[in-house]
Amino acid sequence: MLKGDLVLYGRGDPSLSPAAAGGDWDQALAPLVDALVAAGVRVVTGDLVADTSHFRGPPLGSGWEYDDLSWYYGAEVSALSVNNNALDVIVRPAASVGLPAQVFLFPQRITW
Repeated sequence: MLKGDLVLYGRGDPSLSPAAAGGDWDQALAPLVDALVAAGVRVVTGDLVADTSHFRGPPLGSGWEYDDLSWYYGAEVSALSVNNNALDVIVRPAASVGLPAQVFLFPQRITW
């Protein structure tokens, strides 16, 4: 049991992505889970904390334009990237006025 927070320190590894594991999130996260299990961690009583402080400096590349930021290739530089810092969000209107819109996230396995 880990009493306290589990801190995931990002160091720029781009393989935290289903693309690096044939589209399978379970396979992509398996090395992380295996390392925790090997260390004896079975239960975490605190929060999962993502530490992205390893990279210092501006998050945007030199010469990037603000129009680039709305595209997948314009994701900010980060020490901890998941799925290449890309998430597709599709919003569809409700069937009738007053009902909530439908929101879909892809990849669907991301729930945090």
